[in-house]
Amino acid sequence: PASSLTGKDGGWTTDLSHRPELAYPAYLATGEAVYMRALAHEGAFAIHNIWPDKRGPSGVLVVRHLQLRASAWSLRTVSNAAYLLPDNPPLKVSFVTVRNANLNHLYGRYILDGEMQGAGEVEGWFADILTRGKIPYPAWQGDFLTIVLAQEVTRGTPLSKDLLDWAARFTEGRVNYLGSLEVMAGQRTIVHGADGRLLNSWEAIALATRRAFPDGTAYTGNHGGGYSVLRAALGAIVFATGDEQAVSALDRLQRMPGASDLYN
Repeated sequence: PASSLTGKDGGWTTDLSHRPELAYPAYLATGEAVYMRALAHEGAFAIHNIWPDKRGPSGVLVVRHLQLRASAWSLRTVSNAAYLLPDNPPLKVSFVTVRNANLNHLYGRYILDGEMQGAGEVEGWFADILTRGKIPYPAWQGDFLTIVLAQEVTRGTPLSKDLLDWAARFTEGRVNYLGSLEVMAGQRTIVHGADGRLLNSWEAIALATRRAFPDGTAYTGNHGGGYSVLRAALGAIVFATGDEQAVSALDRLQRMPGASDLYN
């Protein structure tokens, strides 16, 4: 984004957290070589604009030690390149390797090692580099990553279905158990207790979030955005897996008082 009109960069800076996907739809629609190359360039940027030590020992992790939205967009861009680039160019093999390494990393952390097991019935949210028990959890950014995983499920990518099933518990649970738009689609959700431990029930999360934001500011700024992203995440889960809990949650979300105004 153009943050200013001064400076040697002309006011424009590269940004991992607010990236559109420009080359993928253009290449998908036209098959033009220029968009094929752009897709590869975007994939390379998604990897190499991350500081090397944040990419882990393998040097290819894009879902580690970043804001959740940056992780989501990086995984999306790499995965799109892995999916759509022709089989001949050697870069396709590289992007497939990077995509698989990142899904293996997520699978290892959250399913094999059970990093979030302490969250009990609330398990299913991804750790954000900024969420260390000190600030609220940006659930809407987790929804971005859920949407990316759902896309990979439709492509038959290994491990993506297991990861989506795991994440769906938190996405669906926010609608089925939290009970209000302000909390379920909020930009700030309290997921840690005062002692820094994970809250392990929906009741505890709802109470802590309302206590921290009694005036409803958990649902700040771009109201329609938070609601629409949650709605999109549920729709993506339904499309990818047909999960009945997601179907129920999506129906309930659309019927919530005030939801249509927010969506409009």
